[in-house]
Amino acid sequence: MIYKIWNLNNDGLQLFKQNQPHFVGNRLLVNGIEAPYLDVARGWIRLRLLNASLARAYDLRLDNDQEMLLIAQDLGFLPKAKSIKSLVLSPGERAEILVNMNEIDNVSLISGSKRSLYEKIKNMLFSGDELANNTVLELRAKGEMSAFNKQPNPNFRNGCTSNVTTSRCTNSRI
Repeated sequence: MIYKIWNLNNDGLQLFKQNQPHFVGNRLLVNGIEAPYLDVARGWIRLRLLNASLARAYDLRLDNDQEMLLIAQDLGFLPKAKSIKSLVLSPGERAEILVNMNEIDNVSLISGSKRSLYEKIKNMLFSGDELANNTVLELRAKGEMSAFNKQPNPNFRNGCTSNVTTSRCTNSRI
């Protein structure tokens, strides 16, 4: 998933503010779509993330406070998967994470903290440089629970990740 910040007017055209030393928009687009969702099979889902924003870092987490497994960063695969609750990605950084979708129906990858309905409406109307919607991607689990419910232990020697499911999100536009 490539996510990037944009500042859009009411007609959907990109705006650039004059005399501003950095560009920080208020719309977060993932593969060109704002607040997308993806239907996924139950099991462990692999997401490849790239922060293509020019000036905004993101503090990514799941909205249900579930842990994720960090398996790769800029320099490649980690020697061992690392259990994390949040992940900060600065502009140009990339990471790969695993999300367990076995026992939940929906979960959203968000930037920052979970927002109430009031906060969402307020930010849509009066956002300024705040994100109008902090949802990066909603994952919707479909089908029966996987028989392989245990935490994966990926073998990263020679780049082999044969026991990790790759999300369709990495292969095509959402």
